[in-house]
This record gives sequence, structure tokens and C-alpha cells, in this order.
Amino acid sequence: MDLKRVKIAYHDHGKKMWLIRASGGKYINHFRQSGIVTIGHLDDIYDHREVGVEDIPTQEKIEQILLRNPDYSKPINSTSKRRKLSQSGTSKLQQIAAFKNIKKGDLIVSVDADYLMIGICNEDSPYLDGDPVKIAVPEGQQRNRKEYPSLKQRMRRSVTWGPSLSRYRLPSAIKKTFQGRRTVISLDKHWDKFLHLIYPFFVDDDNLYISNRIGTNAPINNLIISGFLQNVALTQIIAESFVEKEKIDLDYLYEVLSLGIDLAGLDSTSKAEFMSPGDIWSRIPLNNVSDKASYIIGCVLVSLILSGHTSIAELIDEAGVSTATQKYVAPTSMADDIF
Repeated sequence: MDLKRVKIAYHDHGKKMWLIRASGGKYINHFRQSGIVTIGHLDDIYDHREVGVEDIPTQEKIEQILLRNPDYSKPINSTSKRRKLSQSGTSKLQQIAAFKNIKKGDLIVSVDADYLMIGICNEDSPYLDGDPVKIAVPEGQQRNRKEYPSLKQRMRRSVTWGPSLSRYRLPSAIKKTFQGRRTVISLDKHWDKFLHLIYPFFVDDDNLYISNRIGTNAPINNLIISGFLQNVALTQIIAESFVEKEKIDLDYLYEVLSLGIDLAGLDSTSKAEFMSPGDIWSRIPLNNVSDKASYIIGCVLVSLILSGHTSIAELIDEAGVSTATQKYVAPTSMADDIF
């Protein structure tokens, strides 16, 4: 294993995460091929090509347009000429506002019936573009409107798209976030679930997160599962020793693995979906750690050893190439990292 390639992603809670539906998946290939994400909520009430203005109207202007449209407004009462937004008008205004609120560096998720893909927004502001987007037709095939529709939604953003993941393999905790009918949905409450999908290790200011995937379809021995979770818990103690002594103490390692030490201070936790395949997501707190960088590196190395991805002998062999180097990867650089 080339330990120099092991990277730790850093999550900045100032960055947001959004689900943007692709009209039931109809336009997801347009999104990926053209490096964009779009919504059509402005299209039936405002056309920048007719007014000759490229800027997106303010929310106040959009609300006034909606109030003049009987499809999206209704009288305040039976005797008044004043109008208020209907439920559909309010929803349209809120969805346009949400799309505007996306910022550069925010993570974007989109799905169709078969796949989920994750990308990064490249700019702070959306733009208007009236040119239809057509996806490439495989050589030898004719363009069919039903099979290869043009994307005509005009409110767009530039996105660098990354990995596509099969929806079949997604854990139920992720699938539940796709419920609902809105086009633009905040996923901020679920940010860790989506980073678990694409990173084996990531951190925020308070925790180190470790992602493990159960890849087999066969039943798994209970002792293996319990031993794995025990190793996650013991990673804290071994990493603390590693940081304090700046070396791997084999005698102490044996004592820890034999449970011959005080375990009162262990507070790591895990969430798991014990299917085959399935997922185990672990969290190790960093709140009481003084040297977080060294401790995180220690935990990562210990985790790789205990999970069988590397060995102490391999670490010793690579000691001359500075394996324990702090290397954080911000989500904004994921395009260069894994995309």
C-alpha cells in the first residue's frame, strides 16, 4: 500500500450541501456532460431574452411577477383586489431563492433511477442561458427527442461533477434523503453520510470519521464484526501512545489488544447497516486532543493496520518517505483529488 497517497478530507461547515433533482433523472446526463446544474422554475414567468437583460431578477422582482400571475397568486379575500402568493407561488419563489443561495465550494448531489452523482459548485452566482443543451448521441444512432431530449431550463450553475455511485448499493440512510418532491433540497443535516460515500477518512473541527464498506454478499462471522468494532474503539488508545512516544510500542500494542488496559476513556461510536454488502461508519472525537494533526494521523495509521490494509512492517519500510505527513484535502479541491 502506498501510504503517501492516503489523504484526509476536511469538511468546512461553512460549506453547504444540496440535492438538485434532474426532472426525475431526465437531465442528469446533460448535467454531467455540460458541467452544469439547472432548474426551470423561472422559465414560465420570466424570459431574459425578451427583456434583453442577462441578470437574474431580484427576489422582490420575482415576487411581484408572481403576484401578477393568476396561476401563482390569489386575492387576499373575496372583496379585495390585493393579491397574495398561492401555495404554488410561494414554493416557486422559495425554490428559486434556494438555488440562488448555493455558493462556490458547496457540494451538489443529483440522482436518477439508477445512479447518484456528487459534484462541486464552481461559482457564487447562477446565470441565465437560453441555448438548449443536447447530449452526445452514440455513433450510428439517430437523435430521438424522447430518448435524447434537449435541456431548455435557463437558470444554471457551473458544477464539476465527480463520482457516480449505484443507487442499488447506497445505504438506506442515504436513500431516505431523496424522499420529497422539491427540486432543490438542503442536505446539510446529512453531510457526513455523503462524505462517507466518497472518503475513507475525513475530519471536521471536532471529529475524525472513518468509512468502511462490507463488500461481500456472504454472511459475516459475528466474531469478525465484534473484533472490527473493538479495533475501532482501541484505535484511540493506540494512537495516543503513537503520538506521545513517536513510535509504535509493540509491547503496549499487545497489551491494548489483549484488553489489559483501562478502557474508561474510550468514546468512539459507530453507525452500521449490517447487510452484505453494507457499511460501517465510525466517529472518533477530537475535543480533548491537544495535537489534533498528529493524533488524526496516528488514528488513520492504526486504523489501516488493524483493518489489514497495511502492516507495521510496511510502515517501518516506508519510514524514510515521511508517511505521517499532515495532508488535508478540502472539498473544494476534490476535483483534483478524486474526481
